[in-house]
Amino acid sequence: MNPYALLRSAQRDAPRVALTYAIAGVAGYLAMRLSVPLPWMMGALLATAAQALSGFRPSVLPVGRRVGQMMIAIGVGLTFTQDAALAVLSNLPAMTAAAILTMAAGALIAQLLARAARIDQLTAVMASVPGGPADMANLAERYGGDPLTVALSQTFRIALIVTCIPPAMILSGIDGHQELSAAAIIPFNLLGLLGLGLIAAGAIAILGRIGLVNAWFLGPLIVISAMTAGGIRLSSMPFALVAIAQVLLGVSLGTTFDRRFLMRSPRLLAATLVCSVLLLTACGGIALAISALTGLPLASLAIALAPGGLPEMVLTAKVLHLGVPMVTAFHVERVVLTLLLAPYIVAAVAWWTRRGRIPVPQEAGD
Repeated sequence: MNPYALLRSAQRDAPRVALTYAIAGVAGYLAMRLSVPLPWMMGALLATAAQALSGFRPSVLPVGRRVGQMMIAIGVGLTFTQDAALAVLSNLPAMTAAAILTMAAGALIAQLLARAARIDQLTAVMASVPGGPADMANLAERYGGDPLTVALSQTFRIALIVTCIPPAMILSGIDGHQELSAAAIIPFNLLGLLGLGLIAAGAIAILGRIGLVNAWFLGPLIVISAMTAGGIRLSSMPFALVAIAQVLLGVSLGTTFDRRFLMRSPRLLAATLVCSVLLLTACGGIALAISALTGLPLASLAIALAPGGLPEMVLTAKVLHLGVPMVTAFHVERVVLTLLLAPYIVAAVAWWTRRGRIPVPQEAGD
């Protein structure tokens, strides 16, 4: 589509986009007034899902989720003090073990998803191994799976976890207060905040150009974390931007609940629901075992190993006053390992389902 056509399309959709985010923002505010956990995200998610299920078909900004990820990444990066970074490095073996075990649990549960939803094994594995919806859908498309099914399953599971886990943990009395966020003791500085935004944008441009998946989150996270650990602290992240980021992520998740698509895929959704519960249970068991072996707090590990999206789980940890740097590091480790091991996972699935007639993808040898 040429630039003129894109501009006309944007002008035509602007009222619907504005209405979608206005409704989401109001819902987020009401959720905050009602003391709902993760209020701005939860309110936006539920309001957008209700619109989608009613047939309204909400319109979203094409880069809305990415901008939300960038803002969350900046805020999380500001929590990586030197002590927090050293603590993360000291737990690298536990993080690696957790990533491998959760990936294995997802791959095993994928066998049930494939049979129950009547989808191919590769698609089921990409839909079940915890990861970002866009990242796993891209991997599925790259290696011959069904990206739409993967994106729907991943997003549906994340929406379920975001909806259920924070209220459940709060009702159980979990409220970590394990560490003060470094961002809380950094004074707000408008020029400093603008500087953080420019640095984040530069990291996104550079890492995106070299092909890093999820550069909008990992790029700012890596650079801002390194700056904070090195004592360079330009500004805190104002609450208003955190709320806006939550709304952007919530709207993105809510649009998954498209009524026409859901009515065509009841078997997939039912199977995803059951398999999500099984995967969440398995990850909880892994968290319990790692906590017993390492002495790491179980509450933080429960969020660190939860098979939800990286930004969403980091926000959950922040709301519950858990170890945000540790939770972030566990999820980043899993994302990185998933991307590195994807060619081998594909080859293993091919061997399992087709007796090895599909060769190992070329990237596996790079």
